[in-house]
Amino acid sequence: MPVYVDVLLVVNGFINYLMLLCVMKFLHLKTGRLRILLGAAAGSIFSLKIFLPQTSILSDLIIRIAACILITVISFKTKNVKFFLRAVLSFLAVNFAFGGLISAIIYFIKPGVLLYDNGTVYFNINFVLLAVLSVIS
Repeated sequence: MPVYVDVLLVVNGFINYLMLLCVMKFLHLKTGRLRILLGAAAGSIFSLKIFLPQTSILSDLIIRIAACILITVISFKTKNVKFFLRAVLSFLAVNFAFGGLISAIIYFIKPGVLLYDNGTVYFNINFVLLAVLSVIS
């Protein structure tokens, strides 16, 4: 399945934006939309990892943790260590829940539109369907 960079960036940016909004609502934060957009853009750029050579599980985990921390720092004003940990863990929880739910929905609706490579998920999916599934999630 071919991977299109523009689709990869837009879809991942959109999904990251929605997940960061969920964290913002969950933690009752007053973060500006620009910070959320910048965090989503950083997450979107991280998705380009799909084009890199395969890495070990440990290095992949370190890269993912670093990306999560970077996205959280960009998106939310970190007041102290306790708040920072809550924001990172909330972002991770939303990621796990959102990814699992979207994967389950796509599996039952239209198998074969999902590519998992080098620790990155690529959905070859219509943007309208993605938006509807994201709202449902």
